[in-house]
Amino acid sequence: MRNKRLRAAEMRGKLDRFEELPDEILTTIVSLLPLREAVRTSFISKRWRFIWASHSDLKFDFVNVLGSRAHRFRNTCDFESKRQVQRHKFVNRVDKIMDERRIRGGKINSLAIHFHLGKNFSSHIDHWINSAVLKGVESIDIDLSECTSFRNGGATSNSFEHHQFRASPLEGKHNLRQLRLDSCTFSAPLSYNSLGSLISIELRRVCIDDGLLMDLLSNCLSLKKLSLHLCQDLVNLKFTNSSHQLKFLDIKDCFRLNGIEVSSENLTRLEYTGHPSSFIFKQVPKLTDVYLKFTNKNRIDGVTYALTKLASEVTHLEKLNLISILSIKALELPDNGPVFTNVKELILAIYPFDDEDNLSWIAYILRAFPLLQRLQLNLFSPSFIKQPKEVDRLLPQCHHEHLTELEINGFYGNLHEAELLMYLLENVISLKRLMVGTNQKIFKGFENWVYEEANSFYKSRMKTTVSSWLNQIIPKTSHLEIR
Repeated sequence: MRNKRLRAAEMRGKLDRFEELPDEILTTIVSLLPLREAVRTSFISKRWRFIWASHSDLKFDFVNVLGSRAHRFRNTCDFESKRQVQRHKFVNRVDKIMDERRIRGGKINSLAIHFHLGKNFSSHIDHWINSAVLKGVESIDIDLSECTSFRNGGATSNSFEHHQFRASPLEGKHNLRQLRLDSCTFSAPLSYNSLGSLISIELRRVCIDDGLLMDLLSNCLSLKKLSLHLCQDLVNLKFTNSSHQLKFLDIKDCFRLNGIEVSSENLTRLEYTGHPSSFIFKQVPKLTDVYLKFTNKNRIDGVTYALTKLASEVTHLEKLNLISILSIKALELPDNGPVFTNVKELILAIYPFDDEDNLSWIAYILRAFPLLQRLQLNLFSPSFIKQPKEVDRLLPQCHHEHLTELEINGFYGNLHEAELLMYLLENVISLKRLMVGTNQKIFKGFENWVYEEANSFYKSRMKTTVSSWLNQIIPKTSHLEIR
């Protein structure tokens, strides 16, 4: 009992010292807290009642608004009705916070709404956006997807309609620079000029057709980054010089796309994931960095295109990151194919890399990329031991003078992997640095990489047998790094 009184006295002493601080310092302290914790400080004393209202980053999600103990309903007979109760509770609480924030507090830097809300709550969402705009918000992130709020316990009601994002709250002067929308419908704004200050737009699972998107982009004259993910109403896209500031274009899993035409003088980076589409590159003098991942049954055609025709279409290309799924050993590459005259770095992922591969593609790579300086091979061999299979690998000699760095991830030391590495060491005559590791390296977009741990057997073998073999075969002029 005495210990409790002592702790209570210590707490009162600390609070008394906080009370002596000026409001500016208290505001700074509260702004470092998550929004839910910041709001809770209003119960400390009368002086603290509205300190939280100065919080500049507002993120409203399930935990921040309803609490971590709120139940995320699984499938029950009244599943949807319980969801609706939580939606109303969420909206009522955000309404109160935004009303208070509108009256008090200074600038809002960012507003994030991550909750499964639909058309029935559009007026509330518009009100929140309008309140943030009046406070000078620079970043808006609206994610209304089901996964933000509820466990998958059953199908969403067929009557659920997406919120329609309108630009009307953005009419007039505003500071908005970044806009991210997920799981809603983009409706025609009253004035496209209201979006002219945006520098970054990300649309994910958004209903928007070709015409509306092109109209939007033609008026976003400051736009530098555009991401389109799972937008299934897009069929044919044309990015022209009207989007003259666009530097980064990311298109992922828009499965109805048939064609993409790009003519943008400032575009420097393109990332594309999806079915092989018809690409037309017209004026892309600064496009130097391209990532391509092709899916579906025609992925072989996509990989073949990337290693051949792309050389003549994107002539200033310096870095190519290509993911090949179930196709690299089946490629039919020409003996005298086009040459990539400017590519300095090639990243190639191979799913799967197995015994049957005759490695003819690696000889093609050395011929087609004569000025290559860095080569990264991300191998995805089956994670089990197979009996070595005799495969004729009669590869031509192809000395490469410029390749100085070689990185191989997912290297288990199996026979076909060893033959690949031996061939490279015999032909890469200027190699200075060799990096080899068992962990698989996976690209997640925009220079974001993750590693997946290899199983303990391969990690142990790398430390003993494989590392000993690598030290024996590497040239004395090269530095070996085992990861």
